[in-house]
Amino acid sequence: MGRYRHEMLVCQVEETDSEAFLELCARVESLRAKIPEPFRQLIVGPVKGVANGYAWFAFFPDGSKEGWSLSAEGDQYRDWFEHACAGNTGVSTRWGDERPCVDVRETFYKEALVR
Repeated sequence: MGRYRHEMLVCQVEETDSEAFLELCARVESLRAKIPEPFRQLIVGPVKGVANGYAWFAFFPDGSKEGWSLSAEGDQYRDWFEHACAGNTGVSTRWGDERPCVDVRETFYKEALVR
């Protein structure tokens, strides 16, 4: 049967006028092109802030239940997104049928990818 556990990743980029930002945009676009069409709409960004040169990318939940093959597929693509964003600051937010209802954790850092 399965339970709901939604997970969303948000990646923050500083200095949108930098070469690093353009490289990240290219990595995210490459990922978007590699994953199946239904999952592509779950990747959003870059969304540029109105001040200080920040931008964000996000990978939204797929809506499936844990234990479904669709859930495992979505988890794989979220992992790919997380690796594409390595070297930037980001958070993962989880919520659903589990307790605690909302779990927010920092997932990747400027120094290295941590999971």
